[in-house]
Amino acid sequence: MIGPKGGSAASWENPLKKFIERTNLIANAAIAPSIGIDLYAQRAVPTMGYIAQIACTTPKIWNAEKWALQRITHIPHNGFPKHTFFYQHEVGMGNITPLAISARRSHKGGQNHLHLEARVV
Repeated sequence: MIGPKGGSAASWENPLKKFIERTNLIANAAIAPSIGIDLYAQRAVPTMGYIAQIACTTPKIWNAEKWALQRITHIPHNGFPKHTFFYQHEVGMGNITPLAISARRSHKGGQNHLHLEARVV
């Protein structure tokens, strides 16, 4: 969103609403976490993709992502550290690219930056 009411936080409002709505639909379906992660990657994450290319992520977005992953995998609040979710592919579940890394990849563009950011997170 551009203009006096724009900015990074304002740009995320509508995509975040859609992200939360889709996350709730997936979580309320009471399906296996492995299927939920696949649906999350296919249906919820793409709602944030365009904005991640043009606006920096905010702490509100990071918290929403953690909340969404906890809901979809049916794990109690703060049951796992946030970054644990991004290694679930090692136990046979779908791979998840964190929204923060997706946004950084768009802003910096280039595999070297992505690799460095992935190691920090």
